[in-house]
Amino acid sequence: MAQYPDVTQIVGSQMMADDGTILERSVSGKARLRSYFNNVELTAQIAHECDGPEKDAIWAHYLAHRGIAFQFLYHGDGQLYNVMYLAPPERIPTSGTDRWRVNTQFLVES
Repeated sequence: MAQYPDVTQIVGSQMMADDGTILERSVSGKARLRSYFNNVELTAQIAHECDGPEKDAIWAHYLAHRGIAFQFLYHGDGQLYNVMYLAPPERIPTSGTDRWRVNTQFLVES
């Protein structure tokens, strides 16, 4: 299990929690909350501003680790999480020579 490449995480990176709570309304309009999860589930959206070799390192990591868990250090709180990819990393060219914005999405294992 190789750790995710240590590439700068920029503003916009975030951990999101979902507890499966849904608001329903009765016929009278009274609010009812229903929760369909036993635990709080975390997902992460991580944004990187990087150069070509860093982008290639993230892409190579994705190809080697899609469908399996690996360790990820979230710089926002300094914690190490076990995560899995939710989708291939988005690789978006930005201004400058060989500069990229890479967005990754993870499911955090509980």
